[in-house]
Amino acid sequence: MQNNTENTGRSRRRKIVSNSYKGYQLGNEDAYDAKILDASIDIIGSSLENHSKVLAKRYDFHLPKDTPPGKSKEIISDVTAEIVRNFNRPRTRGVEKPRPSLDTRYIMVVEQHESDQPHIHAIFTFNANVMQSGYYPTQEIKEIVGRKLGNAALVHECRNGEFLLHRGNEEDMVEVIRATSYIAKTRTKESNQGREMMRSQLKRKKG
Repeated sequence: MQNNTENTGRSRRRKIVSNSYKGYQLGNEDAYDAKILDASIDIIGSSLENHSKVLAKRYDFHLPKDTPPGKSKEIISDVTAEIVRNFNRPRTRGVEKPRPSLDTRYIMVVEQHESDQPHIHAIFTFNANVMQSGYYPTQEIKEIVGRKLGNAALVHECRNGEFLLHRGNEEDMVEVIRATSYIAKTRTKESNQGREMMRSQLKRKKG
C-alpha cells in the first residue's frame, strides 16, 4: 500500500495520513508522526534481533502536580534511567542463581494537551527468554516511580498493552505495531509542545 505523507512545517516531521506504514497496519487515528513510528519499529525489531522471544509492554506515566515548569524532561529522564539500570543489571543479591539482564529498551513520547502537567506514553521491551509476564516489571516500575516521585499510582498499565513476540513470527510484529501506533498519533501534538520523544540507543549484538 502507498503511504501518504505530509511535511509538518518547520519541525520537518513527516505526518503519515494513511492507515498503513512500511507494510504495517496502523490504528484508527487520522494521522501519525513518522519519526515516532520509525522509532517504535526500530526498538521492537532490534529486541527481536537480539532475543528469540520479547515481551513488549505499554505504560502511561503522569507527573506530580507540583512538578516545576521546565523540569519535566529532566525528571522523566532520571526515572527512565533508573528503570533501565534496574532491569539491565544481573540480579545476584538474595538469589541462588543470578538473574540475567532483561535487556530493556524503551520509547517514550511526552504529551501535554489541555493539562497542567505532561503525561508520557511509553513502550518497554524485555528479553522474554528470562521473563514472559508483565507482572514483575510492572511492580518494579511502580516501586521506582513511587520512590522517585512519591506516588506509584502515577504509573498506569495500558489495557490490552502486553505482547509476547516470537522471532520469525511476522504476525506478532504486525499486531504490536498496530496496537502501539497510538503513541505516534498527531492529534494531541499539533502545537509541537508534545513532540518530545526519548528512546533507547541501540547496540545490535545478538546474544
